[in-house]
Amino acid sequence: MLYQISSEAQDDLFEVWQRIAQDNIDLANRIEGDLYSFLVIYDPESKPLRIMAVLRGKRNVKRILKKRP
Repeated sequence: MLYQISSEAQDDLFEVWQRIAQDNIDLANRIEGDLYSFLVIYDPESKPLRIMAVLRGKRNVKRILKKRP
């Protein structure tokens, strides 16, 4: 496994799903599947924590990040 999802993050994802499902459960289910395929890249030494990118895991992440400052 390339990553682990904390229980807090799982709660966040469920909350997102619930909010969307109130209007459209099919859409909520599709989005839930897509959310697990995203990577959140951050600088762990920055204060406050700085998110550098949010990318689909299917993309060439290394190539994209090399092009960024």
